[in-house]
Amino acid sequence: MGSRAMYRNWVQYQAMVVSEAVYDDEQKRGPDQGVYFHKGDNNSERFLIHVIGTTAFVAFCGTKDQSHFMELQEFELESINEGSELKAMKGTLNQRDKWIPLMVEAFEPSGIKHLVLTGHSRGGSIAFIKLAMYFINPHTNLNSNMVVEAIAFGSPYCFNGPFLCT
Repeated sequence: MGSRAMYRNWVQYQAMVVSEAVYDDEQKRGPDQGVYFHKGDNNSERFLIHVIGTTAFVAFCGTKDQSHFMELQEFELESINEGSELKAMKGTLNQRDKWIPLMVEAFEPSGIKHLVLTGHSRGGSIAFIKLAMYFINPHTNLNSNMVVEAIAFGSPYCFNGPFLCT
């Protein structure tokens, strides 16, 4: 197996580990070990950032309580951004104001070369919507050297069609 394939397997494994860890209320590792945990509250979404070398993993919490389950029941599609043809599930989009503490653009100046947005269930939907919002933002530097991707585990369908960035 080549080094690229080994790196890909490592990325997928780490994404799964971080997606599971975001559910844990008692994070045992501190920021000195490359982990930042935002527990979330009524105004912001729970997420965990784990940095290993120049790769950062950001995991969004999946369905954790009744309110999260109710969000997923709003299946209607609405535009993810004014003027965008790309649509996503309204229930997940209604939470987008809670994602503000995490700005994808902030990672590159800190030396991150690969950013992986991830999550299980509802968290996977949030990861993909956050990725789409990053790419359709007119201020995003599409010539950046930082690779940004999303990996979801057991995530519900959230878009009205394929999302491709060309």
